[in-house]
Amino acid sequence: MDRFSAEVIKSHNKCRRQHNVAELRHSKDLSILAQKWADHLASINRPIHSNDTYKGEKLGENVARVWRSIGAEHTGQEVTKEWYSERTNYDFKLGKFTTGVGHFTQLIWKDSREIGVGKSLTRDGQIFVVCNYYPSGNIYGKFTENVFPPKYNFFTTFF
Repeated sequence: MDRFSAEVIKSHNKCRRQHNVAELRHSKDLSILAQKWADHLASINRPIHSNDTYKGEKLGENVARVWRSIGAEHTGQEVTKEWYSERTNYDFKLGKFTTGVGHFTQLIWKDSREIGVGKSLTRDGQIFVVCNYYPSGNIYGKFTENVFPPKYNFFTTFF
């Protein structure tokens, strides 16, 4: 596993601990799928979701596109922070999917256990990051049993 992937997973797990859910384990198979999709996104220069499956089930997936000057890095912590920042849009009392929360809820989804990470760079300096999650999160009717409030105001202390 490369440094970027390790940093993504470490940052994810730090967030997950604050929401009282188990850490994600790295999956080489999921990373292969994530890398293939990140490469594809870089080739078409468009952030869209895949229809990839794993063990016969649709995967959970977070996709990010970042513009940087050529040679600049986008860290695993930064991409996790972007997805986690959607926490401020999530209503824990309502406990359901709404626009602008899907990256966050997938990141901390209790029933997801494995993660794969891919990253690809375009010629003009865009970076596409893909994380695959198994089992998938963001299942309607399952939010209250999978998305828990943080122990404390984690966002300001972690990032």
